[in-house]
Amino acid sequence: MDLSYKLDNDEFAPMAARRAVERDLGEALADQMLATVKSVVNELVTNSVQRGPSGSAICLRLELAEDGRVRGEVEDDGKGVQAIRQGESTGPVLGLRVVEALSESWGVGAGSTRVWFEVAPPG
Repeated sequence: MDLSYKLDNDEFAPMAARRAVERDLGEALADQMLATVKSVVNELVTNSVQRGPSGSAICLRLELAEDGRVRGEVEDDGKGVQAIRQGESTGPVLGLRVVEALSESWGVGAGSTRVWFEVAPPG
C-alpha cells in the first residue's frame, strides 16, 4: 500500500499528517506501531513547518510493505540538513533524535530536505 499526501506548510500540518496516518493505516497496524509511526511523522512534519519556507507544500509519502514495515519520507523546500551543518538551525536536531530512537533506520536524502524512515513491527 502506497500513500502520498500534500500538506500545507502551516501549524495544522502535523495534526493533518497524524490524522491521515490514523485514517489510512489505523486498521492495518497494531496500536503500538501506529503510535510509533504517528510520532515519527509528527516530528518530521513539525520540523518541516518550523524550518521550511512558508507557502510551500510538505510532501508525506508512506508505504506499508508486505512484511509489515512502514517506510516513509517527508520532504519540503527548506535548507534542512545544510542549515544544521552551517549552524543556522538547532531546532530540528531534537526532533531527529526522536526519529532515530523510534525508527529502525532513517536518513536524509541528498540534495533536498527529504528525511526518510523505516519502522518495523514489534517483536
